[in-house]
Amino acid sequence: LDAHQSFSKAPRRLPEIRLVLLGERETGKSTAGNTILGKLGLFQAATATEECVRQQAEVAMRLVTLVDTPGWEAGVAGATQERIKREIVCSVALCPPGPHALLLTLRVDTLVTTGHI
Repeated sequence: LDAHQSFSKAPRRLPEIRLVLLGERETGKSTAGNTILGKLGLFQAATATEECVRQQAEVAMRLVTLVDTPGWEAGVAGATQERIKREIVCSVALCPPGPHALLLTLRVDTLVTTGHI
């Protein structure tokens, strides 16, 4: 391999990573966000997320932008299915030009069926 071929196959390290947390209510999205960013309390894990929340932190010498979204199930006051869908779509706008990845949180103590996906 010449120098050009070796360079083109080397993995590139992104200076920034943008992530969106998705999942049903009470599946640990906020807790996962705090863990990923390495800081407790950025996302309020004890209360239901009713609208998208964006937080940023430097992790391993790169900027990580993380958006926590409301849970999929209705039940929180005013959290209709339409509002939840709107908040999830809004999450993309909070990490322009768009997320690098969508992280799906699932309960480990509940059977997952095709109806969940």
